[in-house]
Amino acid sequence: MKNKKRIVKIFSIFIMLMAIITITGCTSDKSKVKLLNQKEILKHAKKYYGKAIVKEENRTDDSVTYTLEDKEYGFAYTCTSYKDEICIAASCSGYYVSSLTCNFEENYGKYIIQNLNLNNIVKIYSSPNLDKIFLSLHYPDEDSAKNDIKKIIDQIKSIDKRKFFIDYNIKIYNTNQQEIGKEIGLFNIKTGKYTNVYDRDIEQMTFEFAGVVNGTANDKSGIKFLYYKKVQYKDVEGLKMEWLNDKSIKEDDWTVEYYFDYRGKTYFIIPDIVFIVDEDGVDRNYYSEKYTNYWFNK
Repeated sequence: MKNKKRIVKIFSIFIMLMAIITITGCTSDKSKVKLLNQKEILKHAKKYYGKAIVKEENRTDDSVTYTLEDKEYGFAYTCTSYKDEICIAASCSGYYVSSLTCNFEENYGKYIIQNLNLNNIVKIYSSPNLDKIFLSLHYPDEDSAKNDIKKIIDQIKSIDKRKFFIDYNIKIYNTNQQEIGKEIGLFNIKTGKYTNVYDRDIEQMTFEFAGVVNGTANDKSGIKFLYYKKVQYKDVEGLKMEWLNDKSIKEDDWTVEYYFDYRGKTYFIIPDIVFIVDEDGVDRNYYSEKYTNYWFNK
């Protein structure tokens, strides 16, 4: 049976590889891979980023890097066309294609942010950016952020006329001494809508709770989210401080309990990882899992 499964897996990879070869027109002869020329790179830039001019060209045997200047704003970015080997499931095939990478997003973002003249920036996010965070800012509380963020969003929109970052977010961190460095929430650039970190994490914590009670995060049957509340660690039912993986946490620090109804009973889970070794009614080891009172009350 194991050999049969292995044969099926190898065959599937082979079919996938053949499909890629057919679609991309790749070759086993690396020297025949065609790199993009200046005309092609400018066409790509115009289509995806905006009109540009080539300021510099640097070649090696396997790549060419173009330094481009954005025609509207004058900032520079690079695009590299290179010969790339096809690899599937950690196995390389010996076939090569022409690939392209550009750092336009990162450099355009930096250009916009430099023109905002902000003094409370925590971090500028670079490409690739899966979380759609444009930048992060420091504020002492939600109200301070809400009072300031509209003018920042308006400035971003006035500069980013191409709407390249319109669907991104601005992340807010706390400077309050009790919760310094903790994330407060997100503002969406397109809508200006604010989502605090607790509301944003409801879906993720539902997945976490489903993984505990149903054995998989994808099975949310029998689960209904009720509410969340902030509590100090010392008040979390059944939790011992020594179980926490983060040893810097103190009893008076704050966490969040997410409450769920599960088949007629109420339980909570917190976004803190613990390590518990067979004690106090826990019937197996828990390592790198979010703490929940379900373990003790099921």
